[in-house]
Amino acid sequence: MTRTLLFAALLAGCGRPAAPTHVTVASASATAPRASAAPAPVGLASFDAAPAAAIAKNDRGVALLAKGRAAEAIAELEGALSLSPDFVRARYNLACAYARAGDFDKARTALEIVYEADFVAIRAHADRDDDLAAFWKSAPGRALAARKGEYEARFAAAIRRGVPATIWIDGAGLRGALKPSVLRVGVFDAATSRFVAVAPPVKNAIFGYASSRVPYAVVVTGSVADMLGGDLDAGMTIDAVHVFPLAADGVEKSIMSAPSVPYSGLLTMGPSGVWLRVHQSGAAFDGEKGSKYDAVFDGPFGAPTKRTLHAGNNYPPPPRDHTVSMNVGYNHWGYVVTENDPSYAYAPQRHELTLPSHEVIAIPPALAFYEAPARVVPSPSGDRVVLLWNAAVLVCKADEDIPGAFKMALVDTASGRVTSLGEGDGAGAAAFDASGELFVQRGKTVVELSRFGPKPLPPHVQLVPALERDDYCGF
Repeated sequence: MTRTLLFAALLAGCGRPAAPTHVTVASASATAPRASAAPAPVGLASFDAAPAAAIAKNDRGVALLAKGRAAEAIAELEGALSLSPDFVRARYNLACAYARAGDFDKARTALEIVYEADFVAIRAHADRDDDLAAFWKSAPGRALAARKGEYEARFAAAIRRGVPATIWIDGAGLRGALKPSVLRVGVFDAATSRFVAVAPPVKNAIFGYASSRVPYAVVVTGSVADMLGGDLDAGMTIDAVHVFPLAADGVEKSIMSAPSVPYSGLLTMGPSGVWLRVHQSGAAFDGEKGSKYDAVFDGPFGAPTKRTLHAGNNYPPPPRDHTVSMNVGYNHWGYVVTENDPSYAYAPQRHELTLPSHEVIAIPPALAFYEAPARVVPSPSGDRVVLLWNAAVLVCKADEDIPGAFKMALVDTASGRVTSLGEGDGAGAAAFDASGELFVQRGKTVVELSRFGPKPLPPHVQLVPALERDDYCGF
């Protein structure tokens, strides 16, 4: 086992149990009224990256602890927290330093703060960390271990009532919108204004998304180059697809190995697993001299990944139950995410929405986006439906379409009334939480449109990755 967290240990997936299990969250069709009194908050309260000076002190503290110099490590880590009190990584490392120094009471206090913020991501690693081995045998350690059931119940409740979301902070570079410097997947709990991560930070993450259709979040690892080497350079690589349940047990659902250089890539997800199709421009798979540029990675949960090679775009479709679609190839404007409820149907040429009851509601053409397909997002009870158009998914026509633009409309299914939820540049998205509260993303800003009025979510909390307007349509 490596020494203290630095989150490099978690990022590499150390301490992963061999047999994943998970607690399923409430289904999207279940309605749960929000409690009148706000519950005790758990989860992340800070949505910004730690400052560079705090990160440097944390790194020095970890290096000192690795050399057995616990007292000096404590001084550096306490210094990091003085600069950034919500720096969870540094506080976890401080708990490890206290434990190595034999101060188990201070180790417990530090770990309690860490668990309140990031229990799901930390728990498995902390159970196995050599730096905490003596602590867990001590009286303070046994007392904290006895509370794990309490923490799990509180985090599970927050996950059930929250709306799936990510913390996404763009990375540096010319194409920063494609490469996050901070990425966490989980849910935003509007009742307490906290973010509950369901997975640790994943090393080399280039894409992440928490789904509203299936109870999973996905993280894609690889690399994104800031400069292209020519038209045939995809500018990025994919290594693997990590899937985490929207649950409080902290156990990864699956890892699908998918080494590729995707000039274009489509990742889909459903209750049965994940599926990825990539196209490598300019380099064939397995050195087959240009004969096979496409590969399909089929990763059903509980079974090995199957890879097949294809030529001339002659590849099989994703599984029928996959209702989540994510563009993870190279795009100038970013990553496009689409989810659909198959029990609803939208006819773009006629501008009509058909409900599961087969009732048809006419959509005013002025509120729609050309004759384009719409993503259908129903509330848990079905009393409201959001229709969402993202221009980036359309066939590019310079005189009509603007990739990186959106329109949204809200449909009252009882009255048939249709109202605009706005339009603009960037990403558009909508989601309902379990209580039926509506969240809308316009560009990089997410707002809760509750019965009490609009309430902006903290910066960096997003429903989908941001998109950049591209008047050149990707060319």
